[in-house]
Amino acid sequence: MTEGRDEQGRSARREGAAYQGALEAVFALLIGAGAGYWGDSSFGTSPWLLLLGTALGFTTFVVRLLRMRRQE
Repeated sequence: MTEGRDEQGRSARREGAAYQGALEAVFALLIGAGAGYWGDSSFGTSPWLLLLGTALGFTTFVVRLLRMRRQE
């Protein structure tokens, strides 16, 4: 009976980690793109800082996913 609970707990942790990863992806990309957009509008460098910010947000997300995967 405790084996079923253990498996449910592991499954819930995996699902929680998946939702956390998806949420972090969205926020990393939005923050990076938002900072790039702000930089472009402030410095007149359109579209370079937007592209750089989006790439930085994506890179941050990928590194976070790799770290989460290593923890499993």
